[in-house]
Amino acid sequence: MPPKSNYSKEDILNSCINLIRKKGEKYLTARNIAKELGGSTQPIYSKYANIEALVSEVADYACQKAFDIILGFDDPHSHFLSIGLGYYEYAVNEPNLFKFIFMSGKGEMFFDEDKVILSKAVKKMKRDMVLKEMNFDDLVHLFKNMALYSHGICAALNSTQKLRYKEKYRKMIEQVGFEMILYKILEKKGIIKQKLDEWGWENENCSN
Repeated sequence: MPPKSNYSKEDILNSCINLIRKKGEKYLTARNIAKELGGSTQPIYSKYANIEALVSEVADYACQKAFDIILGFDDPHSHFLSIGLGYYEYAVNEPNLFKFIFMSGKGEMFFDEDKVILSKAVKKMKRDMVLKEMNFDDLVHLFKNMALYSHGICAALNSTQKLRYKEKYRKMIEQVGFEMILYKILEKKGIIKQKLDEWGWENENCSN
């Protein structure tokens, strides 16, 4: 049977993701993609002007798929904590894709100003009783802090090939997540500002 000559963009993008998953970004060439598809390079260049345009679209496509997986992760203790833990689980299970999306500069950071992602995250966080009454901006702030912390751990471990030590880092994310929630609650009650005033520290982000 002759190789298939007509592929959709989704076929091409999924083949690129599979190739990155198995071998890493450096194997993302037209020839390797065609081999992954089981055809020639012609369908690729019929849909993309060059490999750079394809890689850019692969990054966007991979980001959306990664966000769906990360926000779909559930932890029995907290929906908020599950976001950080989902980020970590993704880094553990998909090290090459994590590096391509979040460490190469081609994809979007998990905490960027993507209104769709932020809305999904806030909706998930509001399922936690302790966060239910917090407003959108406060929850986005918590979300971004958790994402930043989780990203720091995952990026450092990805570069040293040590993502297999899961339980230790899961506990770190859980602990910091609880501290973030507690800080935000105390801040909303004015206790943080009161203490900072007593100590003579200034923090314009603290409110009564």
